[in-house]
Amino acid sequence: MNYLSLLMITYGTLFGLGLIDNSRGALYPQILETLNVGPAFGSWMFTAASIAGVICTLMNQLWLRKFGPIISLRIFLFIQFVGTVIFSFAGTSPQPFSYFALIIASVLIGSSFGGLGIVLNIIISKEVPEKFRKRALSGLHASYGASSFFAPLLALLLVVNGHIHWNELFLYYSFVPLVMFASSFVLAKSFSTAVIIVGPNVQTSKLKYLLSLFVGFYVAGELSVSTRLVYFASKFSSPIYFNPKTYLAIFFLLLLIGRASFFFFHFPGSNWFWLNVSLLTSFVLYTLGLYVDPLYMAMCGFTMSIFFPCFMDFINQKVAKELLEKTIGLVMITIGVVVISMNWLIGYLEGSVGVISAMSVGPLFLAVSFFLGLIFYQFDNSKNN
Repeated sequence: MNYLSLLMITYGTLFGLGLIDNSRGALYPQILETLNVGPAFGSWMFTAASIAGVICTLMNQLWLRKFGPIISLRIFLFIQFVGTVIFSFAGTSPQPFSYFALIIASVLIGSSFGGLGIVLNIIISKEVPEKFRKRALSGLHASYGASSFFAPLLALLLVVNGHIHWNELFLYYSFVPLVMFASSFVLAKSFSTAVIIVGPNVQTSKLKYLLSLFVGFYVAGELSVSTRLVYFASKFSSPIYFNPKTYLAIFFLLLLIGRASFFFFHFPGSNWFWLNVSLLTSFVLYTLGLYVDPLYMAMCGFTMSIFFPCFMDFINQKVAKELLEKTIGLVMITIGVVVISMNWLIGYLEGSVGVISAMSVGPLFLAVSFFLGLIFYQFDNSKNN
């Protein structure tokens, strides 16, 4: 059970990442107001982070070979700390420096997200025994769900109610990656810092590209909710009135409940079965949220909760160990590219046709993911037969 100390550092790291990541979406209206910019410019906060994350993941073989997973973990935690501090200063700097600081901080934060997204999943996949792996992955992403629930809740209690400014909250959050960085020298010291060697002639099957697009479009659909739900709800005339941030809190509470359920309990059915259940039910609820009430969109938290842990366990079953790092890198690169497209498209449509029409991109991405999954399933079956 010596991997438990590593679970502590990986879970704590993703918890901090979730606080920082989802507070950006929860405080999006306040950030726009402070910087005095519209959503077309404000959306670059997300787009710049996504671009930086893609560039970082494109270079994953370079830094994994040079540093290995544990040292890479420390590097990206420190980058996240610096980026979050700069993000905080953007709230007090005069224009135009505040906007430039916001973009620079977003680049650093996005780089850390891209690197940690690869490193954390590699560490869990390699260090945790196979019989505990699915639960460990569910626990990893449940920690993200927990922080994602607390992020909008703390934003509502502390910032919206006027106790502190949003930049102060991010300054406090910057201590989380700093503490994890320091803790890694104690909790992860017994684990190998050896570099990961991936042969230059390793070929990646075309099916892996299809699988990467499958998860990429799904993640873009999920992030369209978590980053835009507060802003969307503030513009929607709802028959069931909640504070807009309450919808996001509900979304992440259900995300946490769903992932915790898969961590503590065993559910029958294959990973592929649960992936499709997640996509279909999320599409229905997302569509109802667009045209009936944002509460249905918030309920996507539960239906989306099972997707990513099941997907990561699925590729561990499908991909040979020697190809795992390369495949996870490819998955993260594809996610980044699709998320960039989603952020740009929604940002553009927000400025031209309004946020309510712009959010229709979300169900479209989920539908594309579902049909890509069907194509993958057909090709994978024919290949095995």
